[in-house]
Amino acid sequence: MLEARALDVNFPVFQGVLKRQVGSISAVSNVSLSVRRGETLGLVGESGCGKSTFLKALAALVKRSQGEVRLDNQIIDPTVQSDLAAFRRSVQMVFQDPAESLNSRHSLHQILTEPYEIHGLYSPSERIERVQAILNSVGLGNTSLSKYPHEFSGGQRQRIGVARALTLEPDYLLCDEPVSALDVSVQAQLLNLLMELQEARQLGLLIVAHDLSVVRHISHRVGVMYLGELVELAPTLPLYTEPKHPYTEALLDAVPVPDPTRRNRPRTVLSGEIPSPQNPPAGCRFHTRCPHAWERCRVEKPALQMIATDHFAACHRNDT
Repeated sequence: MLEARALDVNFPVFQGVLKRQVGSISAVSNVSLSVRRGETLGLVGESGCGKSTFLKALAALVKRSQGEVRLDNQIIDPTVQSDLAAFRRSVQMVFQDPAESLNSRHSLHQILTEPYEIHGLYSPSERIERVQAILNSVGLGNTSLSKYPHEFSGGQRQRIGVARALTLEPDYLLCDEPVSALDVSVQAQLLNLLMELQEARQLGLLIVAHDLSVVRHISHRVGVMYLGELVELAPTLPLYTEPKHPYTEALLDAVPVPDPTRRNRPRTVLSGEIPSPQNPPAGCRFHTRCPHAWERCRVEKPALQMIATDHFAACHRNDT
């Protein structure tokens, strides 16, 4: 199991010529999540809610302010090089934009053999054999290793990103919007590829996405984040059919329905702007936009509690 416990990520805010710290931005606040091998956990929410920051903190690419990350119940200390090296072998990232995450000055051979060089694995001939096997597994078997990233299409570059993540044979892949920059047909191909790789390698997948239909298609469980906090977590079908948090209801109601007869269906429409993470509201962070908010919501922060089997939500409405 890959697990985050009470994870916080705060970014300092500086002002003035002397760059004095005048506050901090709460990008991730007290988020606890876990993903098992062979499972796909989707993470959704509006832009700026902290999804990608949480993913990078989990991957030790962003410094966490509080909380801990565990791999197979072992605490990972990112300041201990041996811990971090072993963690990198088991947990890898697939980034949103392969054009930015792939080094444009490196050939495909350099990109895919670099992880072996860093970790001191295999001989040069063995590295080539393994790279060819990985390229075959992601559908790029006939590709020349002398090519550079700009010589590939967007879908091919993202496959290269997946191939790079697989070079060290990890147990978990953390995918940050892996299909958002791709055409719809290419999205389907990449999602099917991830599902095939998961089945073949028993990978644990944690996928951040905006497209709720993509998350529903690929995920076993789904977490919903709002303003840095986890507000709902449940198996996919119960969350999509019986959401327990008004923010989740609003997200699902915003998804277009391809049925003209349901054009005037009742929907939850949110008003107001998302509060600043530098100065989040007291009580429930969602109460400034929630159509069901009452006095308790303004003064008391709701706890993430189990509402039904494996279904958790942070909303006072579920107490009544």
